[in-house]
Amino acid sequence: NRGLVEKREELQGAQASLAALQKNVSSANANIARIERKKRVYAERLRSRLKAIYKMRRGESMDLLFTANSSGELGRRHKYLTMIMDRDSDIINGFEKSIEELGVEKKRLSVLLAEAEGVKRSVEAKKREAESLHRERFALLGEVKGEKDRRLRVVKELEQAAVELSDLLAKLR
Repeated sequence: NRGLVEKREELQGAQASLAALQKNVSSANANIARIERKKRVYAERLRSRLKAIYKMRRGESMDLLFTANSSGELGRRHKYLTMIMDRDSDIINGFEKSIEELGVEKKRLSVLLAEAEGVKRSVEAKKREAESLHRERFALLGEVKGEKDRRLRVVKELEQAAVELSDLLAKLR
């Protein structure tokens, strides 16, 4: 009984661990979906910027700078081109960062899934052990009941023999 109780407690602990792992797997899947959405947004922005850059003829940005009528206009054009390049750099960095985050999260998910699979195997093994102990217990109980029934029959036979022996002794006297 103690062994069976211990196995059942171990099984409950393993099942709780499995539930926690499944919660972490769900969280990792949600993070992956969120990062994928973010990556798609960055990819779309990057695609549109690359189209725009491609459509610009070679050196057109330099022409834009050098065709300024005044130094003030040159400064503004330089400032705006710098802002555009900074924004393009931010888009590229965001895209790269989302790819890295996605890789990290997928690795985490892989580790969690492997761990969950191990815990599932452990849960199944503990279930089999508990069932085995349960069957052993019932087999042992069956043996004990059989032994009890056999001993009760022997006691009844001995009591019957004692009565017959008493009757025989009484007749002989």
